[in-house]
Amino acid sequence: PVAVAASKAAPAAKVAARTASSDDLKLISGIGPKLEQMLQKRGLSLAAIAALSDADAAKLDADLGLDGRIARDGWVAQAKKLAGG
Repeated sequence: PVAVAASKAAPAAKVAARTASSDDLKLISGIGPKLEQMLQKRGLSLAAIAALSDADAAKLDADLGLDGRIARDGWVAQAKKLAGG
């Protein structure tokens, strides 16, 4: 019965739990599971993305072949908001 109750957690609780994870890069619009894996392999967290300079973001974008996606989707601004800054 406990497992059943836990599996029926309110959707809002699930969203809150996901939001609380500082390393869930998928919270940034434009980042899916595969891209999240690539970024995490490079050691990037929300805080690290939030701290990227324009030049660093452009270099990362070029290294990953994202064709301007980081700037277009506003990853740095989104990460700052999600990281609490």
